[in-house]
Amino acid sequence: MPAAMMTEVQAPDPFAALTVPDVARKVEREVRMEGIPDGASFADVAYHVWGGVLEKLEFTKGEHHAYITFLAEDDCTKYFDQTGNGIQWFKDPSIYLDIVDSDRRIKFGKREQAWLAQGITRAVGCINIPGNVALEHWLYAARDEKRAVQCVWQGQYTNQSGVQRKTLHAVFTNISDAIKFEAYLKMHDHLSECQLAYGPDPIAHQTGPPPLLQ
Repeated sequence: MPAAMMTEVQAPDPFAALTVPDVARKVEREVRMEGIPDGASFADVAYHVWGGVLEKLEFTKGEHHAYITFLAEDDCTKYFDQTGNGIQWFKDPSIYLDIVDSDRRIKFGKREQAWLAQGITRAVGCINIPGNVALEHWLYAARDEKRAVQCVWQGQYTNQSGVQRKTLHAVFTNISDAIKFEAYLKMHDHLSECQLAYGPDPIAHQTGPPPLLQ
C-alpha cells in the first residue's frame, strides 16, 4: 500500500481574535509640560495652553517643566487628548513640548466647585479707580504679600454720564492670589473704593496651539 499522505494542520491561534485596546490617556485636573527650552518666559509657557479656566500655572524661569492645573477636569482631559503628539514651540518648530500626566493628584473639591459656579478666575478688573492710583501702583499692590502676577494693564470705559474712566486689570498665576487680592483691596483705604470683578481667563479664549513665528 502506498504510504499515507501526511498533511500538516496549523493549530488555531487562541489569541488571534483578541485585540489589544489602546491605553487611554487619563488625567484628573493637572498635567505636566516637559521640554520647555532655555530662556522661556511665563507668558511663553502660557501661550501653549488652551481650552479652559486654569486654577494655576506653575513655572519658574530656567526650569524645563511646568505644572498646569485646570479648574474643570473635562477641560484638562480635552487638552491632554489634543496634545498627545506634543506641541511645537512657537519660536522654534524643531522643539516639541511633551504634555504628560502630572505626578501629583489634584482633586476637585467644594472650594473648586464654588469657584467654578461663581465664575471666579485668575483674572480681575477694577473700575472706580482713585485718580492718584497709576498702573505702577496697581502692579505693586497686586504683587504685594508675594502674590504671583502674570501681567497687568490699563484700559478705559465710558460711564453712564459719557465720561471716560480708566480700568485696571491683572491676571495672576493662580486663583488663590486673585481672591487674596480682592481682600487686600478692601483692607486698604486708598483702594477700598475700587470695584473689582472677575473676568475671563485668557487661556479659555485660546483654542489651540499658537502660530509659529516665521
